[in-house]
Amino acid sequence: MDYDVNTIAKLAHINLSSERNSMLNQDFGSILEYVNTLTSLDLESQTIPTYHTQTLREDIALDNNPRFNKNIKENIIQEMPLVEEGYLVVKSVLKK
Repeated sequence: MDYDVNTIAKLAHINLSSERNSMLNQDFGSILEYVNTLTSLDLESQTIPTYHTQTLREDIALDNNPRFNKNIKENIIQEMPLVEEGYLVVKSVLKK
């Protein structure tokens, strides 16, 4: 893949010294070689499963706690000092 570090630096509005330019040129070349290696991999013959085999556990800790039952929204609304049309009213933090 063709690239020019000076062109990339100009597009990014970065001034590079000649020493830094040569260092970035080497680094960028190594990165592109690695990407080319990755693109040449055969992904059709996979040996590692790409799916999750473990099932998730049920979170029974919340079921036993009365604060986290199915009526949690109503419980929160009951504890709030200001409620309008089912929404919690809080102090505005944005200036007009």
